[in-house]
Amino acid sequence: MENRQDNGYSGGAVLFNQILGVLGVAGGFAAAFVFGGTALHCTGDGKTELDIVVTLYILAVMAAVIVINGLLRFRLIHEMREYIPIIASDPDGSVKNLSLRMGIPEDVAVKRLRKMLRKGYIKGAYYDASTGRFVFLHSIHIPGQKTTNVLGTSTVVVECGNCGVLNHVNRGSVKKCDFCGEKIQG
Repeated sequence: MENRQDNGYSGGAVLFNQILGVLGVAGGFAAAFVFGGTALHCTGDGKTELDIVVTLYILAVMAAVIVINGLLRFRLIHEMREYIPIIASDPDGSVKNLSLRMGIPEDVAVKRLRKMLRKGYIKGAYYDASTGRFVFLHSIHIPGQKTTNVLGTSTVVVECGNCGVLNHVNRGSVKKCDFCGEKIQG
């Protein structure tokens, strides 16, 4: 029987969106720079037709929107990595407690958690609107929890120094991070 440890993150969806974020920020910035610079240059030369200049400005704005979208992806992933340990450590899974700890309104926390679920960043969980609770279908292990004994082997929870994902490692052994593959020590 395979002993699979669950940290609540959906590594594939998060990695995919991190790559999209990098491509969006880098590509969008480069495109905004090229289209914006060309539009500014063409505006002052007096030779370029107005419809071309307007098109260049529109392309520059679209590129800026791509940059902003990439940055918003990064922010949501960062928030997910803050939210999961907080909500998993709350025995009730209360979104109200999460909002109080994060200093944000409860409706904003709910909206962001639902977005994380919709985008597939969080696996094995759902939001129960009737109780205001975020429910994990499987137990989630977080830093600070006691060592667990699985099949006679003592395991510890270790946060990856590279990506921040929580991993279960047999005490005294080394394994690759479940998310990024970095070696971590138990």
